[in-house]
Amino acid sequence: FKKYEIFLENLFVTPSKSSRGRRRINHIRIFNATLEQFENAEIEHLNTVGINPVI
Repeated sequence: FKKYEIFLENLFVTPSKSSRGRRRINHIRIFNATLEQFENAEIEHLNTVGINPVI
């Protein structure tokens, strides 16, 4: 077994990668893009059954 001190060093080592955390969904941007598609009559993809509207 390794020594306890080495275990603690490995346990509290500084991570080499950083994370920005979970990204928040920009609902306003998605709504505006969908509204623009609707106003430009580019809505054929919204009428299909295979689309998954949940993001």
